[in-house]
Amino acid sequence: MTKLHIENVHINLGSRMPSMEPILLAALASVGKKKPWPAPTNMPAIGDKWPGTEAIYAGKSLSRDGTKIVDLIFWLDESKEGRSYEDNLKYCESVSKETNSHAATRQQAIVINDNLRHLLSKDHGYWTETKDNTGKYAFVQNFGSGSQSYVDLSVEYRALAVSEIH
Repeated sequence: MTKLHIENVHINLGSRMPSMEPILLAALASVGKKKPWPAPTNMPAIGDKWPGTEAIYAGKSLSRDGTKIVDLIFWLDESKEGRSYEDNLKYCESVSKETNSHAATRQQAIVINDNLRHLLSKDHGYWTETKDNTGKYAFVQNFGSGSQSYVDLSVEYRALAVSEIH
């Protein structure tokens, strides 16, 4: 067996993809660490239902607190109802008490956009829980263009409820 030894690694985190920096840093921090939980033996494919729930497996994502990589499950909101930012947070937390559901972070919305875009309306924006640094606006994911923008907290958008499987 041949072993690989890496002496130096240089990574340039430029302005092209600023959303990748926290994900990359968390992934690098977890290299060589033992996972505190075993992967389920019946791990679903991205887009399939998570075992024992009505949620859909969205893939790997940065955790809500930004410290680790988690399996992200997405709870599809069949109501298609628009909500203010605060009402959206309350709704997302009420979706699944068992799995501690919450509104998707800006990073998690990118994972949903990349992996489950086909399940969401391309004509409506969806709240993330991530506010800008003034606290007066929060980011909204647009699944038509794949872009994110920030808007006033009183505007009504749809929900992106997720749970993290640790």
